[in-house]
Amino acid sequence: MHAMRNAAHGYAAGVLALLVARVRTRGRVRAARGVRVGPGVRFDVTPGGSLTLGAGVVIGERSRFDVAGDVRIGAGTRLGSRCRIGARERIAIGARCVLGDEVVVLDFDHATADVERPVRLQALLTSPVTIGDGARLDDAVVVLRGAEVGPAARVTTRSVVTRNVPDGVTATGVPASWT
Repeated sequence: MHAMRNAAHGYAAGVLALLVARVRTRGRVRAARGVRVGPGVRFDVTPGGSLTLGAGVVIGERSRFDVAGDVRIGAGTRLGSRCRIGARERIAIGARCVLGDEVVVLDFDHATADVERPVRLQALLTSPVTIGDGARLDDAVVVLRGAEVGPAARVTTRSVVTRNVPDGVTATGVPASWT
């Protein structure tokens, strides 16, 4: 009973965090009814960026959003604890998706063409990421720029998605593949 009370308190504190994020980001975070946010969730949405959370979205504790582009998360989607979403262009996560703990979704990375120049000083490359309705990403999955996970697809634990995963398949490995 004590654990349930603490969990309820954590999500109540998360609602407050969501309200503070809305004010701090001057409306760049938008949430529909029933969104639940765990404790320690952080929203960093820069001017020009936007984060839209559909009805009933649940965000696990200590997840982080670093948004300078557009992020849309569909109704009924659940993100586990310590997830990271980083957008410079666009990330679209469909409805009723399940992202396990420590999932990372990025729509950008650094250019690496100039071997004489530190990577952090080279240009950012961006490509949109799409995760289809009902997709499931198990714990510690990484989805990289330009990748698309089809509707009802599953990506197994610790896989890295670097290309498009077709609808309804199970992908696994580094890089993720399927048969």
